[in-house]
Amino acid sequence: MLIRESKRYQRDKDKLGGHYPFKAAQELAYKLKHLANDENYLDTIRMRITQIGNTLGYVRMIKNASLKDNQNLLKFIPSILDVYCFEDIANDLAIGGETQEAMKMFDESVRLMQKQGDDANDFMRKMVSNNEGFADQNEQTLPLKNFYAIVPAVSTCYVEYIVNGRNKLKQRDNKDAFISDDGFALGIVYLLRILGVQSEFNSLNWFDSMEAKLKKDVEDTKGKQKTVTYSGTNQNAYDDTDNFEEEQLSIKDKEHKLMEYSLLNFGITSATILFTEI
Repeated sequence: MLIRESKRYQRDKDKLGGHYPFKAAQELAYKLKHLANDENYLDTIRMRITQIGNTLGYVRMIKNASLKDNQNLLKFIPSILDVYCFEDIANDLAIGGETQEAMKMFDESVRLMQKQGDDANDFMRKMVSNNEGFADQNEQTLPLKNFYAIVPAVSTCYVEYIVNGRNKLKQRDNKDAFISDDGFALGIVYLLRILGVQSEFNSLNWFDSMEAKLKKDVEDTKGKQKTVTYSGTNQNAYDDTDNFEEEQLSIKDKEHKLMEYSLLNFGITSATILFTEI
C-alpha cells in the first residue's frame, strides 16, 4: 500500500506542485483504519510511533540525570588526573596484587566519568547511528523505506487524537483529558532518520499543504457568513441560527486543527535537531 502511494506521489509530484494533498492522506488513512478486523490499525500505528518516541524521551531523561550526577562528581577530581595514570605508577614501582587492581579500576572510573561528560551531547545521535541503515539489509525490511508515505495519514489521526483530548478538558472530572503527547513527533523523526528517508518526507511538504488547505477552508466558511445587501437591506447569508452556529463551530475546529498541525511541525523540527550531526 505504501509502495503504491509513494510511486503515485513521485509520478504526480510536479502536477501537485510538490505538495502532498490532504485527500490522498485521507484516503490512505481510511484504508489503514480498516486494514485489520476489529482494530483501528491507523490508531495502532500512531500509538506504536508514540511509544517509540516516549521510550527515547524517557531514556534521554534518565541519561541526562546520570550525566548531571556525573558532572557533580567530576568537580572533586583534580585536573592532574587528565594525564596521570596510577596503573603506570604501579607498574613502575612493581606494585602488584589487589593494590594494582584497585589502581587500575580507579583509572578506568576516572576515564569513564570524563568520557560520559564528552558524550553528553552525542547520545541521541548515537541512538540513530547504531540503528541506521537496517532497512537496507534484506528484502523483508526494504519496504520500510516507504515509511515516509504513511506520515501524512497517521498525522491526521494524531491531530484528531490531540484535539479530542484537549476538548475533554472542558468536561468535568474527565480523567482521559490531556494537552499534549510529544512522543509522536520524536518517534516520527527517529524512524525517518534510521530508515534514511528524511529527505523523502521533506519532499512531501506536508505541513505547508495542510496549512494552505485549512486556511482556505476557514476563509471559505467565513465567506459564507458575510453580510449581503438586497435592495438596500442588510441580510445575513444565514437566516437559520442553528446553521450559523454550526459554521462558527466549524471555523473554530479548523483553526484549532491548524494550530495543532503547526505545533506538530514545530515538534518534528525540534526533534530533528536532536539527531543532527554537529
